Amino acid sequence: MKHLNRLTLLGVMIVGTALSAQESVGTIRGSVTDPKGKAVVGALVTLTGEALLGVRTAQTDEKGEYRLPLVLPGTYNLNVAKSNFVGSKATLNLTAGQTVRQDLRLRPVETAGMVVEVTSTAAALDKTDTKTATTMSFEQLQSLPMGGSINVLGALSIAPGVVATETDYAVIRGGIRASAQYTVNGIVVRDPATGQG
Repeated sequence: MKHLNRLTLLGVMIVGTALSAQESVGTIRGSVTDPKGKAVVGALVTLTGEALLGVRTAQTDEKGEYRLPLVLPGTYNLNVAKSNFVGSKATLNLTAGQTVRQDLRLRPVETAGMVVEVTSTAAALDKTDTKTATTMSFEQLQSLPMGGSINVLGALSIAPGVVATETDYAVIRGGIRASAQYTVNGIVVRDPATGQG
């Protein structure tokens, strides 16, 4: 009986060792320091990659250390940021059962080169409004090459989508000739007989 217990214990130890060698995840760890080698406490470490379903984050402790356990194998981007410091990043590959150490260094803002980031957003487009509008300033109208005389049809002929007909009426985007509305300084200007401005 004693012999059987020893064999069972030996079998459990062998199976346990084999199972631990078959890990399907890895760990990423490291430290965040400043140029003098001092720990940066409270830095936000962000991990992104295709194997993740989102973003993993960790914060450095009082020793400047971070740890991201249970990470699937793959290629990852690691970013670290903290206020008053210039961020740092690294790219790394992680395999199953591996612990990767990636140390990062942050530079204080006052010693860093100036970085200007320009971002823009697309203008909001109102898909329910179908009007076409062109605005011209007085200076733009004065500079038109019309031999010194400014008329509405001449100004309209340079607007996109406007076609001047032989009868001196403008057709805008294929619409009916009396369907256009013209304003000068915000006041509607129309000829009641012809419907044109």
